[in-house]
Amino acid sequence: MWNRLEGRPRTADFDRALRAEVRDPLWMLTRQWQLGEFRASDAGSPVTAGYSVAGAPPTRFRPPVGPVEPLATDRPLESVAERRPLQFRFGADPVSFDLRLALGHRWLKLIRGLLTSSVEDFRGQYVAKYPIALPDPEQVPDTPRVAHAEVWATLQAVAGRHMDGYLLYHRLKYENGLASDGIVNVQHIHYGALNERGRELVAWFDSLIDQPAGAPAWDPSRLEHRFSVAAGTPDGEQVLTAPEYPGGELEWHAFSVDREGPLGGTAPAPAALHRTVFPAPVRFSGMPLPRWWAVEDGKTNFAALRPDSTDLARLIFLEFALVYSNDWYQLPCDLPAGTLASVSGLSVADVFGEQQWIAPAGAGPGGDWRRCSMFTLDCLGGKQTAAQLALLLPPDASKISDGPVLEEVLLVRDEQANLVWGLEQTVRTATGEPRRGTSSPRRAWRTGGASTVRPRGPLRSHRSRTRR
Repeated sequence: MWNRLEGRPRTADFDRALRAEVRDPLWMLTRQWQLGEFRASDAGSPVTAGYSVAGAPPTRFRPPVGPVEPLATDRPLESVAERRPLQFRFGADPVSFDLRLALGHRWLKLIRGLLTSSVEDFRGQYVAKYPIALPDPEQVPDTPRVAHAEVWATLQAVAGRHMDGYLLYHRLKYENGLASDGIVNVQHIHYGALNERGRELVAWFDSLIDQPAGAPAWDPSRLEHRFSVAAGTPDGEQVLTAPEYPGGELEWHAFSVDREGPLGGTAPAPAALHRTVFPAPVRFSGMPLPRWWAVEDGKTNFAALRPDSTDLARLIFLEFALVYSNDWYQLPCDLPAGTLASVSGLSVADVFGEQQWIAPAGAGPGGDWRRCSMFTLDCLGGKQTAAQLALLLPPDASKISDGPVLEEVLLVRDEQANLVWGLEQTVRTATGEPRRGTSSPRRAWRTGGASTVRPRGPLRSHRSRTRR
């Protein structure tokens, strides 16, 4: 024998049942008082928050080899890190063919209105003194230039008609020459104007091509850039090193804290920013609604996620989204780009008038595996002894414009032959245009044994692009 209790509706509508009425509000308030909910223990919402942030820009730059130099504030950090000297390419021309023509065209444009009566002769003297040399098919070094039909036709078209502007620039820049040297039939009063135009040409090209004062940050053995920057913090100078920057967009996660020591010099003291703001609840798509009987947005279906037991990142995200999402608030904090900032203190006032001092969640020891932190810098080499709570906003470019690929080399490991092959997918012709590697007689090159040149990682490719 058993009995079953069944509900029997007394009315045909459910309006009263859906109200969720509180029958005894006095009992509920008393129960809240007994449980200590009026003490604002995990029950108060933030109303205002005040914080203090100390930030300072990076002021010094150090390449892997070479002295420390001041970090320019008028250019992005990518431009400083990726700049290379024109004489870096061994066994090749220091500048490309298009830059030589651009320099020559710039110079002829500068002197166009100088002598109106003898412009043609004036131009011809510079073309003859700094000529575009025509390759000799009988000479072995000129074979790559005459073997390519387009390159040979381009050089024949400009030889004797345009000047090599880099020859003039090299004479003015490195040989302490004058622009008027070797130019005849020029009035004496115009020699000063020619020399002044020469200084303008050198200044224009130096501003067009940014070259490092010392050694570049490029490491040819690893096909990566490596450099360090230093900025002032409340605890002293902080050195940040980018050990493996391949190029492109530079973000904060490319840097690590370097414990080797300061770069020297005097770092400016970080400027303190004090501000009082209003916290706003965190909102995201698919967030559970706080009200009863509300229809939630079905665009984000968290029930469709099937995380594995080892997928910790997804499990933490689901727990935040479904359980603790209404406990998080965000505070606006605007910082200028190119700043190493750290929060000195954070105070929150809740609806009960209580002032809460918020300590950093990741302020524990760096080696503590239970420490939870995000957007923090690690220590170079894994030698972290204390948590790094500073946030780096590198002075990077807001937008990068990449040109076509000029050179592309694919490194392939040959395990059986114990060799590393470099396949030239894209090569540059003598005039600077990119062409497929199959159009060049140099199909591939190889290097020695695996003990010296074998890559430590998988297949890698290196690309060289033009950038503005």
